[in-house]
Amino acid sequence: MSAVLVLVLLLLVGSNARQVEPYVPSGAADGAPVAAPNGVPNDAPGGATGESVGAPVGAATSAPSPIPVPPPAPVSPSPNVTAATAPPIPQTATGSGPPPMTTPPSMVVTEPEDVEPSPCVHVGEEHCPPPGELCRCKLIPGTATVICCDVTTQLQLKESLNCQGLVGVNITALHARNITLHSLDVGVLHLTKLHLPQLESLAITDGHITELKGLLDAKNLACLNLSSNSLIDVSENTSAYLHSLTNLDLSGNDLKHVLTLHADVPQFELDISGNNNLSCDSIKELMKYMKNLQFSHDNNTYCLNPSSFHWFNSTEKVPLASVVLLNKLEQECPRGETEPCICKAVRLDMVPGKPPTFSVQVDCSNRRLTKLPLILPKNTVSLNVSYNNISNLEALSMNAAYKDIREFYADDNQITSINALEGSTFIVSFLTLSLRNNNISILPTYILSNVFDLNWTARTVRLGLNHLKCDCSTAQTIKMWLNANYKHIPDYNEVLCENMRERVFELDQNKVCTVPSDWTEYVYYLVAAEVLLLILLISKVSYDYWVFKTAGYLPWPASKMPKLPCDWVFES
Repeated sequence: MSAVLVLVLLLLVGSNARQVEPYVPSGAADGAPVAAPNGVPNDAPGGATGESVGAPVGAATSAPSPIPVPPPAPVSPSPNVTAATAPPIPQTATGSGPPPMTTPPSMVVTEPEDVEPSPCVHVGEEHCPPPGELCRCKLIPGTATVICCDVTTQLQLKESLNCQGLVGVNITALHARNITLHSLDVGVLHLTKLHLPQLESLAITDGHITELKGLLDAKNLACLNLSSNSLIDVSENTSAYLHSLTNLDLSGNDLKHVLTLHADVPQFELDISGNNNLSCDSIKELMKYMKNLQFSHDNNTYCLNPSSFHWFNSTEKVPLASVVLLNKLEQECPRGETEPCICKAVRLDMVPGKPPTFSVQVDCSNRRLTKLPLILPKNTVSLNVSYNNISNLEALSMNAAYKDIREFYADDNQITSINALEGSTFIVSFLTLSLRNNNISILPTYILSNVFDLNWTARTVRLGLNHLKCDCSTAQTIKMWLNANYKHIPDYNEVLCENMRERVFELDQNKVCTVPSDWTEYVYYLVAAEVLLLILLISKVSYDYWVFKTAGYLPWPASKMPKLPCDWVFES
């Protein structure tokens, strides 16, 4: 009876052993060694030790039994588990290599399907070698990644990278943590047994390094992480051969200038956050030749305010977003015939919840322009096109790029009329309109009168050195209009006459408003003379008739007049 009970107990133990599902990585070759959880190797058959394959560490083992225990049923790999691939490990002299190891859970990074995986490898400090070990570098199990920790000299770094456990392994990622050196020469990596051309990720983080120098010849390096080291300077030739670099992390340092980059890649990601002394000029210079540059943590990135950023008089730091906007502003700035115009931000408007907005000033003066620029940067509020050959102002009223213009300067051009401004958005909202020394000969005052009638003293119009056609109407209307609006027209006394050497505001109506003499004004004199002669003639005839009746003769000159053929009628 006791034998039967023992047999039943043994069968129950075997059944429970079969119910424990081992951890088998997906895609592993049949018959290959399988790593247990937590990195515990299973280099012996389960039957030899009494442990089930993949059983948790610390699980009870079955005691030896004279009755054979059936082997566990085959287990299908789980479709949700991804195998961690490890590089080939050279065999030892006995023909058996070190046991295979899986990737630790902290090293597994799951990327979204539609996002390209990052080339950067970052290893947590929990994977560092124990403090007592002489070799400060070790290979992360199941990967091609090496981590080095707590290095204090370059010699120690070199010797640690030449440790026996790293020889013969094709390392693609290296992470050095907590290096304490005043100056680190990355050229020391060339003196190790690392095959640098295969290196894809290099991280030197969380240390105390003041200067980084040396040439880093790693043509396949895609990620360089130098964050959190208190770096003040990085040598320019460090990145001279990093043509495949796509990610550079310089955050958490004390750099003054951005590292010069030579990468030729479709997209480059740069993190320069946490550098409190970084120059804005160096960032702008970098953006000029790297059109595909993208910044990480740009909301926490600031740079020092150089003197050219004069609108930041009351602050020491400029947000990176503002520098990016300035770079875009320079790219959108119009060009003249010989050189580009000058675009400057004159005011920064920061509204909570919205990106910062610059008000832009564009200077296209003396650029040999024959017409107004077709394209202007967004939010352009001031445009100067003086000293060119522009002849009309149609773009100012018809081009949507001019909708924000508040100040317009077009002195010393060939402009002949302001009629194009009638009914435009500009004429309603402008603050300054300067058209000095152009070819304006007729000034339709009604276009500007409606604006001046609003009694907004901030509006200014400059029309000096234009030559108007002066006549009586000019003296009666334009002169009075200029005098009445002298607050809006500072140079009202410089508007000249085209057909006389006079200033408009000095015109005398008594001189200008005279009508030229012609023959019609003599008609009245002729009529008066004829009436007078008629009166004299009638008087003479009346007198002669009276003398003839009273004295019987005709006075002179009637007595001397020859007889006419009709006189016989009167004699008879």
